Amino acid sequence: MNNLTRIIRLRNAELWEYEFLDKKEIIIYFSITDLNRKATTHDNPLAIQEE
Repeated sequence: MNNLTRIIRLRNAELWEYEFLDKKEIIIYFSITDLNRKATTHDNPLAIQEE
């Protein structure tokens, strides 16, 4: 995936850049933040309680 690039990685966050292959002038930036909370079945409805 040449069009997806991680810009920065911190302990609890990442910043990514996505560039559309067919339209080079469109670039999207997004971040992922780890809130250090326990996952629940609400996060993934397909998971069972034991997971």
